[in-house]
Amino acid sequence: MGDQTPEGFYIPFCIMLSDETNAKTIELLEKNDYFGMGKDRIDIIKQENYPALINNSATIAINKEKFDIITKPHGHGDVHNLMYHSGVV
Repeated sequence: MGDQTPEGFYIPFCIMLSDETNAKTIELLEKNDYFGMGKDRIDIIKQENYPALINNSATIAINKEKFDIITKPHGHGDVHNLMYHSGVV
């Protein structure tokens, strides 16, 4: 049958990252030459961090040693919003 893929055709690839995963993921992609996909064919979107809650009453998690609010990424439900606002879709 052979390869019947039109020239220049590719399937877009999007990776959603957070502050905790961003640097190591970029390092991995660069170290492995983007696994043959090309940097321009991989969209990277990064989640914002929001205050973490510790219970159903929405008590904000506090790091008592550093006297600051603990934050976490918004989660997988954020992917569609991030893709839209980043221009990926």
